[in-house]
Amino acid sequence: MKGDVVKNMRYLSNRLKLKRKTLGLTQKDIAVKLGVSAVAVSRWELGHNDPSEKVLRDLSQLLDCEPEWLLNGTTKVSDRCKEICFIPLYDVFASAGHGCINEENLTGEVAIPLDVVVNQCNKNELYCINVKGLSMTPVLNDGSVVAINPHLRKMKDGFMFLIRQGDLLRIKCIVETPEHIIVRSYNSEYDDEKYSKKNSNVDILGQVFWHSSSIKV
Repeated sequence: MKGDVVKNMRYLSNRLKLKRKTLGLTQKDIAVKLGVSAVAVSRWELGHNDPSEKVLRDLSQLLDCEPEWLLNGTTKVSDRCKEICFIPLYDVFASAGHGCINEENLTGEVAIPLDVVVNQCNKNELYCINVKGLSMTPVLNDGSVVAINPHLRKMKDGFMFLIRQGDLLRIKCIVETPEHIIVRSYNSEYDDEKYSKKNSNVDILGQVFWHSSSIKV
């Protein structure tokens, strides 16, 4: 599985898609910012053609990476790789709202600051997924990426967790009382959800230890 990710990252199309999703951007967002058509961005990601030299420079600035990295996977900033590590990204959307059903597919990797990961246990099992919905704003926007440690499942008041309720995956804050589990959103428009510990269907899958916020255009 890891080898497939490395192989896919040989192509500009895959690096472009990875960075775009990591930043929470759509193809339309890219097109509007660069003044090109959404069809052009789609063709870049399909590998049908590459952006021009000028557009490549603008694109790399928008995606906060070096043109050389987008073009061939290398970078002039040699020390940058020492400051980050790559965590697998799965094509899973955990709802920051009322929940959504998902299918798991490994789509690439997310660059995360090394100092965020260094103290995490079981580093080889960390993973990233996307967030959908607005109930966790302003901390998490629709399209944000969150990093999950599946070995941190003990409830901690106020911490964000990936939870499963039936077939639904959700990103929420968890508050524990002697008799209840409270599922809480950051967005004040969403009410707390209170569940009895005896009959709770809240299954904690892991703690959120890092997140990005999507870019609004």
